[in-house]
Amino acid sequence: MFGAETWVLSKADELRLGVFERKILRRIYGPICEGAAWRSRYNEELYRLYDKIDLVTTIRMTRLRWAGHIVRMQDNLPCKKITLDKPEGRRRVGRPDLRWMDRVMRDAKRLGVRNWKSKAKDRDGWRQLLESAKTLHGLWCLGVSLHLVGIKEVNDCKNAWRESFKIGESCFEVTLCARYRAYET
Repeated sequence: MFGAETWVLSKADELRLGVFERKILRRIYGPICEGAAWRSRYNEELYRLYDKIDLVTTIRMTRLRWAGHIVRMQDNLPCKKITLDKPEGRRRVGRPDLRWMDRVMRDAKRLGVRNWKSKAKDRDGWRQLLESAKTLHGLWCLGVSLHLVGIKEVNDCKNAWRESFKIGESCFEVTLCARYRAYET
């Protein structure tokens, strides 16, 4: 996805991308024959077969990776000046447009990183942080990041498993499920 690190996606855009991705995966993996009837694969089955991070998560990761590059750039480069400086004046009346930096800060917050600009200055630490978030499958799936959906639903899911991980200084233990994807516990 060329240039995805500069995209600013609304919630509706993220949902549309998720629907599109599942549609393509259903086409690739095909239907299932149960008895004499054919049926489409459920989302849970698609996520189990496609054991990689989803499209929206990939966009978020590339956005954070690019934000790290910008923070580490020299101060006199135009790209850094345009991205990190605050424009003067007032914004238009009405709902404000989505801003790239607001999305970066939201993604960093979901990742559990405080003061992300200072952490991004350490290239190796920032790369390790992003890789550890990428290896935790489904943590950001469909915009759900460590979202408490309900222990009852997790216990009812047959394919749930527990996973411990560390992001930065924070340690988490999460119950993951292919259908609901992530639960904080």
